[in-house]
Amino acid sequence: MSWIISEIRQLYEDRFANMRFTFLFALLIHVFTGISQYDTTVSFRAPLTIPMYLSGNYGEIRSGHFHAGIDIKTNQTEGWPVIAAEDGYISRIKISLSGYGKVLYINHPNGYTTVYGHLQKFNKGINDYIKVHQYRVKSFTVEQFPYTDALKVKKGDTIAWSGNTGGSGGPHLHFEIRETKSGVPLNPLRFGFDIRDDIDPLFKNIGVYPLNDTSIVNGKNKPFIFKYSGVTSIPDIRARGKIGFGVEAIDKMNGTGNRCGVYEISLSVDSHEIYRHEMDFIPFQLTRYIQAHVDYYEWSKNKRRIQRSFIDRRNQLPIYKHLTDSGAVIISDSQREIMYKIKDVYGNQDSVKFRIRPDSSTLILDSTTDSTSIPILADKPYTFKTQNIQIEFPEQAFYSDVMFSYRMRDTLENGVSAIHEIQNLFTPLHKYMTVSIRTPDVSDKEGSSFIGVSLNRKDKILAVEGGNYHDGWVTFKTRSLGPYMIARDTLAPKITPISGASNDIHLVNNQEVKFKLTDNLSGIKFYRAEIDGKWALLEYDKKTGMAIYNADADRLKPGKHQFSLYIEDAVHNSASYSFIFIW
Repeated sequence: MSWIISEIRQLYEDRFANMRFTFLFALLIHVFTGISQYDTTVSFRAPLTIPMYLSGNYGEIRSGHFHAGIDIKTNQTEGWPVIAAEDGYISRIKISLSGYGKVLYINHPNGYTTVYGHLQKFNKGINDYIKVHQYRVKSFTVEQFPYTDALKVKKGDTIAWSGNTGGSGGPHLHFEIRETKSGVPLNPLRFGFDIRDDIDPLFKNIGVYPLNDTSIVNGKNKPFIFKYSGVTSIPDIRARGKIGFGVEAIDKMNGTGNRCGVYEISLSVDSHEIYRHEMDFIPFQLTRYIQAHVDYYEWSKNKRRIQRSFIDRRNQLPIYKHLTDSGAVIISDSQREIMYKIKDVYGNQDSVKFRIRPDSSTLILDSTTDSTSIPILADKPYTFKTQNIQIEFPEQAFYSDVMFSYRMRDTLENGVSAIHEIQNLFTPLHKYMTVSIRTPDVSDKEGSSFIGVSLNRKDKILAVEGGNYHDGWVTFKTRSLGPYMIARDTLAPKITPISGASNDIHLVNNQEVKFKLTDNLSGIKFYRAEIDGKWALLEYDKKTGMAIYNADADRLKPGKHQFSLYIEDAVHNSASYSFIFIW
């Protein structure tokens, strides 16, 4: 069945793929005006006072997205002055528990916006401005768009200090340059920052892929992936039919051992370029198409960042500068000469050449069909339903047509439903699917403790998906395939005082009162601190569980005060803690 779907779709793709690419690229250039040209006369200063060494660069492969900026190292510490890269005004202030954490956006007269993420704290003027808003809306997490004359800055001003807030995996500064008009992030390294790099990028792995059910690579209808470091020998490769290629490469820079992504990858066949991409601009609306750009199976299973040099017709990324036949190659009865070239933004480059010889072996097709496999066309919505589960896929949920598989098996100790294996962990999903799983038919109160969870290959909880209970079913949305079940969360979260939270303690201005917030399953969803019954600003770091109150002289009067902290997890289990302090 799968080969029938493949052949029907291929007729469409072969005819319209190049037309689609040309139209899409022209449309993107029209919509995101100005992005295709970098203004080389613009001179941004470095956003830190220390030398710029990178731990990550623009366009790197990340989970579900391309990296939208550069990560500047801060010597594994926090608290370095963050500097305005050019004159302008603070156009956006955001504080969130994930993503960029504490982040500032500066609009500049030159038509660009600079972004500074994972900040530890803002300067006094910005902090006072956002603090008023936090107390007004009674929330630590906020987002504000100040007027143009509210928070003006000059090039070289200290606007904040570097940190590790939000989804950061360690202290650093995330820095972006966006086109103000469109909001699209551009490659900051194209703006001439003082970064030394005279090191060539390196190959790691190369993949050869059969692109339909009758193609052969080394006698099999399976991808063939081999390591290549520049000194290792190229294995013998034979193929027949329609094939594609992929490559994993890294870039290193002077003064740092970090492995960054490469700027450009090109593929030539018999001395003719058939594929080239460059990491110059990637709109946020399209960044999830990274899952169609990479070998998703290798990325999700083995953490190999193999970038495919052939594209599906649903891939809407604008990074592809040259394509012939969507990057596909036909191998028949003659040898083909293949050359990969990789390049960083500073022009350092490397290349590798190898041959593909014709494969005359006979491919034995597997005639067995899994009775639970169902063909799903990516262009159509589809609903899968049994007595115990319902899954709704919208149109364009998949990047290509799939043979959908499903299996139900026994639950785990903390499960209240069966485990439902929806396809597998290694198939990408572009849009949210809606999943409803049958549970015991209980009261709404008891059902409120039920929550959807995804599982990894070892049946450990991978992620909490949430969900709502109604009449014996829990429904949630997710953009990942794999095993799911419904678990029960009846345990209350915990508040552990760390410092400054004992009765009759004397607090002084800016003294920190620290707590550790933990939960066994669904996670902390709500928290509220009060002093004498009035809301108080509590800073919370989701990844560490640390919650901090800074004693504020502007909001306290001499005498005794009661500090209270109340928290809830995602299914409304709660905990509280209070103490008396003296001011």
